[in-house]
Amino acid sequence: MNDSSQTGETPRPRSALDGLDPRRLMAEGLGFAPEEAGTEAPVIPGYEVLRLLGSGGMGEVWLARQISLDRLVAVKVLAVRGEAATQWLDRLEREARAMARLSHPHIVAVYDFVRLEEGGAAIVMEWVGSGNLRDLLPGPGRPVRDLRSVLSTIRQIASALVAAHAAGIVHRDLKPENILIAADGSVKVTDFGLALPLGSESQRLTLTGTSMGTLGYMAPEQAEGREVDGRADLYSLGVILYELLTGVRPQGHFDPPGKTRRDLPNGLERLVLDSLRTRPQKRISSAADFLARLDRCGRTRIPLVITLALAVLVLSGVGWMMSGRLMRIQGNQSTSIGSQAVPVAEVPTPVGTAPLPEGLVVPAGWESRVAVSPLRGKWEIGKEGFRSDTDIAILRLLSSLPPEGARIRILFTRDEGPHSIALFFRTPRGTGAAELSSWETNLAGFQCLDGQDLRSLPDPPVLVIENGRRHEMVVEIRPDRFALFVDGRLVQEVAATNRELSVAYPWEWETLDTTSAWLSIASYQSPTHFHLVEVTAF
Repeated sequence: MNDSSQTGETPRPRSALDGLDPRRLMAEGLGFAPEEAGTEAPVIPGYEVLRLLGSGGMGEVWLARQISLDRLVAVKVLAVRGEAATQWLDRLEREARAMARLSHPHIVAVYDFVRLEEGGAAIVMEWVGSGNLRDLLPGPGRPVRDLRSVLSTIRQIASALVAAHAAGIVHRDLKPENILIAADGSVKVTDFGLALPLGSESQRLTLTGTSMGTLGYMAPEQAEGREVDGRADLYSLGVILYELLTGVRPQGHFDPPGKTRRDLPNGLERLVLDSLRTRPQKRISSAADFLARLDRCGRTRIPLVITLALAVLVLSGVGWMMSGRLMRIQGNQSTSIGSQAVPVAEVPTPVGTAPLPEGLVVPAGWESRVAVSPLRGKWEIGKEGFRSDTDIAILRLLSSLPPEGARIRILFTRDEGPHSIALFFRTPRGTGAAELSSWETNLAGFQCLDGQDLRSLPDPPVLVIENGRRHEMVVEIRPDRFALFVDGRLVQEVAATNRELSVAYPWEWETLDTTSAWLSIASYQSPTHFHLVEVTAF
């Protein structure tokens, strides 16, 4: 019993705020009218509103059909009133325009912005109907055990932030509820309704001292109502990563994730802690930096002693230890091999006597470098080259490259599909990828460089790959530069000195055993016939 007359405590004076909903007070103070939203479907010209998907103090989200294109969309309806209405609508419209210009595979697309006759506005977005990240979490105190899934999810979110921040947009409300999971399992970041365009012009549309976001995921400077930038999103991303790894959110003084999670790859715990630094000046500086460090974290760990021992063996000329899985292809017979490597006895093969697949040409004396085996997907390997299937398909070709680099010429025909063809190559500064026709957008070039995804570059090279047509792809790998040619035309040339290389989602390169994969060809859900892979030494 909590009776103050019995305990002798001084009764607390009643306040005019007693019994009121704090969320309602905040919404009303910002000019929103949650009591006006109700459950009645709004009238939006050009759209047939079907049902309510969700609601909160900041508005409602409805499932609707866009009549002109006969497609399902999600419509976020915000009702505003009072003196702040014009200011907020102007801000929302500018934000919607900025988001509509931003096209990224892991950001929910914005299609339209409609000002409503009864007041307020509707933001029309891509509908993703497969649930959100919160729905997939095991529950409080229970971490996600599939580390591969965690790294893939965080990588996709970070990739989305790289693109958004490059466009001048910071999310400010990143949390599992705003991370949607598409039907194919990919991640879509949504609800940029609280996002703030960066720059001096947008600052005039900010309410000074206002804290917007979700407690538990907000950066300290955001919770205090101070000005924020993209580093606030990185703090929120760090909270999400910590929660996925441990099952709890970091609050106050918290243990490093490695204390309860023993399977973390090198560098991941430091990445989490650097993301959660209280002072933004001490935090990770950019989403691109986060992504680059995440890619380095995902690499398979090899003890330094073993690495040095292997290096000594290689330098000593014991090349046969690196080629114990050579595949024998006889006559015209084709071999179909699944994603699991077929165990082959590691028998030393004298240099110059190992039979090579018909579709692979290497310099004389390189036979010990050849190690053809599928890393992912199913491949047909025969006299006419290499054929990939409809999966994410990666085929290892060489287990090492000389320090001076090499020139790789590939003749290929994409049989079907709109997705990527790639060449992976290992260097002392990481594994790089030369990718063509990326993500249905006809992008071409090297990804990632210093953590920056090809798809987030300001002006990425554009190249159309025609199905059924034979193309030539040439990649020159030198210590100081990389060059990509397609059909005799230079597509991209970049300086390589001191550049960090990594492979972007969706290849999930870090989840594969790629320690001996120095040269690999690949296709993403686009069956491709690689007629010839010709490697030339410089």
